[in-house]
Amino acid sequence: MTLGTLREVIDRQFEIENLGALEEDPMPSEGLTTGPMGPDKWTPEEKLADALMTVSRQEGATGPHFGGRIPWREGHQFRLWDNAQAVITRQDRTHSTESLRRKWVEPKEIDTIVDGYLKKGYIEPVPPLEEHQGWSHLTTSAI
Repeated sequence: MTLGTLREVIDRQFEIENLGALEEDPMPSEGLTTGPMGPDKWTPEEKLADALMTVSRQEGATGPHFGGRIPWREGHQFRLWDNAQAVITRQDRTHSTESLRRKWVEPKEIDTIVDGYLKKGYIEPVPPLEEHQGWSHLTTSAI
């Protein structure tokens, strides 16, 4: 077999193995005329939601950071309450000592993470008046 013949065999094999792989797929967005609209085309509801979503630069103990406010939909408290039992059941199952140990996690590790989040201000305790309104019933010390 000559070098030229060998090159032809290799080129042909490459073509067969990559048949269709080298073709460019059209972009899913090709031909669409819709897309992100500027604020001048927003509905009144979209403008209100945007006005409520504020982002601010804040100074904290660990340095500057950004905080964002996300508006809740009307009636969010009721949806949280409706979902509370499902969340409680899932938390009880996944946060049980047995479940954590199967994942090689000790409850103390979870306590350490949550305490760190509290100290950094990532999370805050649920106010006592809101404890049974569907937010969260479980503290890691209860595990």
